[in-house]
Amino acid sequence: VDRLDPSVVRPQLDTGNSVAPFVVPEALAKQLPTRGEPRIAGSATNAFGRMEIKQADLAAPVTLNGVALPVTTVTWPSLGPFANLGAKALGTSVVTIDQPNHRVRIEVPPRR
Repeated sequence: VDRLDPSVVRPQLDTGNSVAPFVVPEALAKQLPTRGEPRIAGSATNAFGRMEIKQADLAAPVTLNGVALPVTTVTWPSLGPFANLGAKALGTSVVTIDQPNHRVRIEVPPRR
């Protein structure tokens, strides 16, 4: 694959991530459809120093296997090369993991 289709991203599911619902590498964030300019959402420090954490409003829904998730923003940079769906994206959902068959089912309750 020469070019990443920005509408299709295979994320890691990380219920331990309570920082942001959808975290991606900076290069991917620049490819996603957003509304408005990115804003500084905070800062973080790692072994290489201090960095700004940025965020933007998404112009398209985030879906996983056809299920729309309650995600309206994208945050970057991620700590690794992968997209990450965290607890704030999955918190109200029922997540069933079928590890032997490499399947995940996500059920999002109806909005009230």
